[in-house]
Amino acid sequence: MRREAGSLVASKNLGSVYDLPVLNHLSKVFIFGSALQDSGTVVWASVECLREDEMGDASAAD
Repeated sequence: MRREAGSLVASKNLGSVYDLPVLNHLSKVFIFGSALQDSGTVVWASVECLREDEMGDASAAD
């Protein structure tokens, strides 16, 4: 994921050099999307971990 962030920043720099505001906006959208995806992955992993803990507790009670 970190390598992708470097290329996204590079696209922003290209947008500045060639005066293409579309690349500046696009890079911001990609960076925000990557951060959102990472956050979603962390939340999903946490929920899965909690579900496994609950399943373990339920089977131990039986």
